[in-house]
Amino acid sequence: MTTLLRLLEKSSNLLKERNIPFALSGGILADYYRKDPRATDDIDLLVAMSEQEIAIGESILKALGFTPTIATEAMLRGDTRFKRKTKKSKPQIISGRKEGTPYGLDFLLLTLPWGTAALERSLKNCLDFGCGKLPCLTVEDMIISKLFAIKNNSSRVYLKSDIPDISLMILNNTIDLEYLALNMTELELVFPKGLEKEVHHILSRISRRNRKKYKNLEF
Repeated sequence: MTTLLRLLEKSSNLLKERNIPFALSGGILADYYRKDPRATDDIDLLVAMSEQEIAIGESILKALGFTPTIATEAMLRGDTRFKRKTKKSKPQIISGRKEGTPYGLDFLLLTLPWGTAALERSLKNCLDFGCGKLPCLTVEDMIISKLFAIKNNSSRVYLKSDIPDISLMILNNTIDLEYLALNMTELELVFPKGLEKEVHHILSRISRRNRKKYKNLEF
C-alpha cells in the first residue's frame, strides 16, 4: 500500500472511531472517475463537523503528525485584503501539512454549500481503494465541488488540474444531468469557457446564463 493510501486508511479509521461521518473527495477519487491517473499529493475528506467541532478535526490531524490550519470562506475566495472580514468568515477547510513530507490531509467542512447533499449521497456510493469500502462523493458531486472552487477563486493553484478533471469525469461517466443542472442553478456555477462548448447543451445553457451574473470571471 502506498504512503498516501496508508494515510487514507489511518485518517478514515480515526474518523470512524469518533463516529464522524465522512466521504472521500479530491485527487484519489478524481483519478477513479477520470479513468486516467494523474499525480496527487493530498487526501481530501468531506467531514460532518460543525464549526464547534473543529477542535476534533485539529486533534485528528495532530495525531497523524500534521500541523492544522483553518481556511475560511474569504481565504478560499482569495479575499485576504481585509483581515477582520477574513477572520469573521466561516471556516470551510481544516488543512493538515507536515514539514518534510509531500503529503497532506484536508478536512472539508459542511459549511461548503454543496457539502451536506454530497455527504448524504456518498453513503450509497462506497468504493474500495485498498483499505476497505469507504463512502465517496458521486461523480456529479465531484464535478460540483470543482466548479464551486473554480468560481470562488479562478486564480487558485489547482486550476490546471481542475479543468481536465472535470472534462474527463464528464467524458468517462454517465452523468445525472438533472441533479447536476439543479445544483449548477442553485449554486450559480459556471464551466470554464473551454468546457462550456463541450458539455451537454442543458449544462452549457445554465453555465452561460450564470456567467452573465458575474462581470469579472477570469475563466
